[in-house]
Amino acid sequence: MEKGRCSCIILVQIMLSSFFGCLYAGVLAIPAYPPRNNRNMLRIDRIVNDAKPEIVMTTSKIVSSITAPNQTAQVQLLTEAYQKANVPPEKVQYIETHGTGTSLGDPSEVGALSQVVSLNRSEDRKCKIGSVKSNIGHLESAAGIAGLIKTALAINKRCLPAGLHFKHPNPHIPFHDIKVSVQDSLTS
Repeated sequence: MEKGRCSCIILVQIMLSSFFGCLYAGVLAIPAYPPRNNRNMLRIDRIVNDAKPEIVMTTSKIVSSITAPNQTAQVQLLTEAYQKANVPPEKVQYIETHGTGTSLGDPSEVGALSQVVSLNRSEDRKCKIGSVKSNIGHLESAAGIAGLIKTALAINKRCLPAGLHFKHPNPHIPFHDIKVSVQDSLTS
């Protein structure tokens, strides 16, 4: 790169959404040529490149209908994803969930996660879960990228934020019987 010239950025994702007349956007940009010697910069390129995602969810496999997730398909997808990534599910410490806040969606999502990450996991090492929606609300189509940004920041800062508005667990999720718990306090 020539001195005095700016480099373009690689745009990973932008999602626009309107909700009650407001426009939300989630943008994740990775510099084509990351600046050197900037230790405070969130190096999302390192996080994304290290993740090497190989599994893509498609609505037809995951949901029975638009409002009814298919827990069996979610378990299959998660199992395949962990196998392809060569990551033992019991070693996962945190999962950013979709967190719909519904009586059907959340129990199905947490049930699938619990089935997969609980095998070979000790009782004292519950997998923490959270959802950015608890902190900033639902951003419709920008919610996924907001969750990715939240998780990347958590990795970068080496701390897990609490769900700000989490008060009572969903009564349809048996948290006392599973090895998954809600991230309800700031931890580092």
